[in-house]
Amino acid sequence: MKTLISITLLLGTTPAWAPAHAAVTCDSKFDINQNGRIDFGQEIDACTIHKVSETFRTYDTDFNGNLENHELRQIDTKVKNSEKYSKAIVDARALVTTDGVPLNPDPPDTPPNKDHFLAQSGFTLRKAYEGGSIWALPEYTPKISGAQFTYTHDQHGNNNVFVANGALSFYRRWALNKNRDNQKIPYLNGAIWNIGAVFDYTANRNDPTKETDSLTFKTGGGLSFEGGKIDHLVSADLFDATDFDTEKQVLGIEFEYEPVSNPLGLGLAKKVKDMPIFYRFRPVLHSEYQFVADAGDSAVLAKAEDHFFVGPILNAELWFSGKYLDRLSLDATYWYQWDALGNADPFDFFQISANYELDQKGHAALTATYRIGNIPKTREAVDDISVGLTTKF
Repeated sequence: MKTLISITLLLGTTPAWAPAHAAVTCDSKFDINQNGRIDFGQEIDACTIHKVSETFRTYDTDFNGNLENHELRQIDTKVKNSEKYSKAIVDARALVTTDGVPLNPDPPDTPPNKDHFLAQSGFTLRKAYEGGSIWALPEYTPKISGAQFTYTHDQHGNNNVFVANGALSFYRRWALNKNRDNQKIPYLNGAIWNIGAVFDYTANRNDPTKETDSLTFKTGGGLSFEGGKIDHLVSADLFDATDFDTEKQVLGIEFEYEPVSNPLGLGLAKKVKDMPIFYRFRPVLHSEYQFVADAGDSAVLAKAEDHFFVGPILNAELWFSGKYLDRLSLDATYWYQWDALGNADPFDFFQISANYELDQKGHAALTATYRIGNIPKTREAVDDISVGLTTKF
């Protein structure tokens, strides 16, 4: 008889800057996905703004925390039909001459308000290193995937398999210009610095061909721009990719651009109209220069020293609402990288996961992951499936 003993641990942290607050109560009209609770993101934001703003309580009839065009037209119509406006516009137009109306003098310069530069920092432990997602979090924090640590003992085959896969990082973020009046013109609204490590390690005592050994240290930063129809995230990171034995080394710098749009579901979760489905799509344009300082025992890295890879990183996530599907989430990531210097063949990497939460807050889940292709940076080939009970904190 073949006996397997498997222990899998999935760890994840939410940003350390999230403070504790007093209890908040919200009406069921803010439960947009109808899952019986108010979730992080759009739902709690909408509930909060209704509590502090009479304008939103009066005109945000969709209860989504945004004033849509049809709601703004109601405000416009009410103001222009009011007796106060009708009188004021008549008096104002009577003052206009052929030379127009003189302008008021510009106000004196004032020092920036300290509230314009809010700083936040903390540690994150996740499945993937995603600097941009620190300020573009998914709507559902329980759905954020954590790092996976798995140990399996095959008693029949007398084999031990250990897997560690994830990313640990520390970040410091600054929110800028939050009180800006003109929101239509893109402007700098955030900056971030982060440092961390990405690890992908599999030890298989009986079959070394199934082992993976990749460790990448990264540090860099990014800027976020808000305003207009689409927001923008740009980032740059220095990296040092090696293995746990430090036998090989790849040095380089990478650049990424990511568009963010709540109406389009880019970078932020969005509900599919009239369906119990939420999605988030993250198209990222990625480029990186690599210098292979030491190829170690890797035949792939030994082919050339210099590379400049360019290509997309596409990530899609699905969440569901409903009595039975509320705890189910799916996510998939695809890399395709092409060497503009022609020193390496194009490579790709695909990973898909399904998670089913065993408790309402997502601390425990059943997770299945399949991945195939070449791990970015070290380009190690992988083709594996993992299934297990996972926990997240």
